[in-house]
Amino acid sequence: MSDPPCAGCGRQVTLRGASLHGRICTACVARAHQGLCASCGRHRKLVGRNGDGAPWCDACYRAGGAGRLAARRRAVILAVAAAEPALAEATVLRVIDQMADGRRLGQLADHLLANPGVLVIGPNSRPPVLDRFVGALVAAGAETITSIHPTCRECGRTRPAHHQLPGGATICSACYARRTSARPCGGCGRRRRPYARDEAGHPRCRSCTDRARAEVEQAEALEQLTSVLTGQVSLDHAQLTGVLTAVAPRGHDLRTLARLLDEHRLTDPGLPFVVARLVIALRVAGADLPFPPCQSCQQPCGSDASVYGARVRCRTCVRHCPGCARPARREDERVCGRCRRDAHRRRGRCATCAQPDRVLDDRGLCRGCRERAARRCADCHQNRPLTAVAGQQLCDRCALVRTVDGLLVDHPPGALHALRAPILAAEPMTTGRWLRRPTITALLAALDSGRLPLTHATMDAQPPTRAIEHLRDLLLASGALAPDPDRPIDRLQHDSDQMLAALDVNDARVVRSWLRWQVLPRLRHHHEGTVDLGAAVANARRTLRSVIAFLATIEATHRTLASVHQGDIDSWFASLRARPHQVRPFLTWARRTRVLPPAIILPPAFSGRGDLRTDPEHRWTIARRLVRDDDLDPLDRVAGALVVLYAQPLVRICALTTDDIATDGDIVTVRLGGDRLELPEPFATLIQSLPLRRRQGVAEQFPGDWLFPGQRAGRHLAATSLGRRLRTIGIEPRRTRLAALDQLSAEIPPAMLAGVLGLKTSHVVRHTTYAGGDWGRYAADRAT
Repeated sequence: MSDPPCAGCGRQVTLRGASLHGRICTACVARAHQGLCASCGRHRKLVGRNGDGAPWCDACYRAGGAGRLAARRRAVILAVAAAEPALAEATVLRVIDQMADGRRLGQLADHLLANPGVLVIGPNSRPPVLDRFVGALVAAGAETITSIHPTCRECGRTRPAHHQLPGGATICSACYARRTSARPCGGCGRRRRPYARDEAGHPRCRSCTDRARAEVEQAEALEQLTSVLTGQVSLDHAQLTGVLTAVAPRGHDLRTLARLLDEHRLTDPGLPFVVARLVIALRVAGADLPFPPCQSCQQPCGSDASVYGARVRCRTCVRHCPGCARPARREDERVCGRCRRDAHRRRGRCATCAQPDRVLDDRGLCRGCRERAARRCADCHQNRPLTAVAGQQLCDRCALVRTVDGLLVDHPPGALHALRAPILAAEPMTTGRWLRRPTITALLAALDSGRLPLTHATMDAQPPTRAIEHLRDLLLASGALAPDPDRPIDRLQHDSDQMLAALDVNDARVVRSWLRWQVLPRLRHHHEGTVDLGAAVANARRTLRSVIAFLATIEATHRTLASVHQGDIDSWFASLRARPHQVRPFLTWARRTRVLPPAIILPPAFSGRGDLRTDPEHRWTIARRLVRDDDLDPLDRVAGALVVLYAQPLVRICALTTDDIATDGDIVTVRLGGDRLELPEPFATLIQSLPLRRRQGVAEQFPGDWLFPGQRAGRHLAATSLGRRLRTIGIEPRRTRLAALDQLSAEIPPAMLAGVLGLKTSHVVRHTTYAGGDWGRYAADRAT
């Protein structure tokens, strides 16, 4: 087999390029790039085009490169000076030299010239060279210039762009994953992102696609080799296929064998190892070929030749060890070195790690277990797993003590002295890793010493990470940080300024007015009542993201809220987004305040999800499983029973405390509303076992009264997390709760049911009507 001829000159050489007629060689590639330079007028190799779009040669390109590079650098310096006047020009030049070469400097300068205010108003995280340039400027001391991500077209959040849509808008990685959601692969059956489709149209993942292509290529290479060997040996097609599959099982091996067969014949002396191994296999299969010579004694090998160590040797030269049968014996040795050493050793399975074939001591321990047993902690001198701390080997508990002593001073007590005992009582490994994070280490030391004030403003100034929020919860639970009930509302108001930075100035002003006069007053009213403020703020933040996504969509068509068309409104509400109806309250307010054109017609208000109910028989099947299945988690059984039997919403279940549970002898009651409800077995016993402490972190060291505690200190389990747990065991909370409420409202008067379950009477009456119950004559029936 040889290379195909060049499509340009017809020679059979290595092909390096492509043309309209096929693959071409290096010389034809060079000739294809020859032409007349528009600058010097000479016929030379062309390397690109000048500013006017005309071709030019390498010499002209280099001659004009210095001026072009200086102009680009000057454009970047002017753009930075307009956004950050206090930043020295020498600093900007140093950043340019570090971050951008000639080609990337051109991309950076062109983008800054086309978008003059991109460094301040953003988004400035695309293209990638601009993102790196902004990060370098911030590291060099820039204060006004910060990294501003674009607004996602789908969810409205300011996040790094992951994919660019055909219209130019970008979406984040989460929305891109939703667009290309995983589905079952037609090959392996696993849920993977589709990479291609087979002939029947079924999706295939990338692994199956690559495997199928490799199998096709391997089959083609195997067929070509079989056809080549058919004329050289007297074996049929099936025998040749079996020999080639055994000698070269992979596609790479087949390609290597094909290349070597082009250079050597099967009867040539001095064959490479791969070809020699093929000759031996063909001879064993019955081909009339001479055995290749032994690479040690140069005598012909037999059918029992050894190919160990990528060398072809005869049986005599191999000298197999009689103990292990390995070809590792020298001419002056009777057995190999391994067997000679093992004759004086005890080998077997280690008594500690259970690894087989290990050299054991008198206690039955291997070398690794002996060394681990000899290591001791430098502080407590206990035999425990060790870690290196300041050049010493310490156990996790002692390492945690040293870390805490270095951060939180005990004598005299610092501002965070209340955290010492909970941290030292927590699980040492994960707690130590959390404390050794650079941001946590610096912040704890500064707060404990008093260099930073212990306030929510100080915590808000830190990077918004989970580690910082975890520390805030610990400070609140310990009493070191005073609670701020209005913080979620203030945080939403602060974040809205950053979220609205990418919008048109007029549209952003309208959204701020809507937040100030519509959203924030309603949240403060919720805070004064009994509504969960965290859930209300999360819903408001989600609505704000949808509003920003809607405004970004109409701004992409060069329109604003004041000039929006009816078609823009209709296309938004007809889209396949997750929650397009969330923008309707904002549009209603805008129309009421005469910001929206009066001719715009809004679609009807969203009526909510369909009131689907779980089948009654299926509901009772779930209830029986909750009663009998002891393999289920007690938390899931109690929460599921409150949903399936007593129609409780997840928000109320999560907010239950230990004070809501009362015991009077053998009777266990729970307070769901104004009255107490007696619980039957086994739920009476299960609810007394709550709360369950599953972890030993710092958050679990603080006393709490939540019946369903969350992973964060002082907080209960989120309703969404509880919903996921119930769906895992086959309970749809909303549908099951509605089915339970229908059954209870048909059997119990609405006023009595509302008092027991803690529901609104009007809500229960509505479900009573739906279930066909009639309690209009209940009082008269009781009187008679």
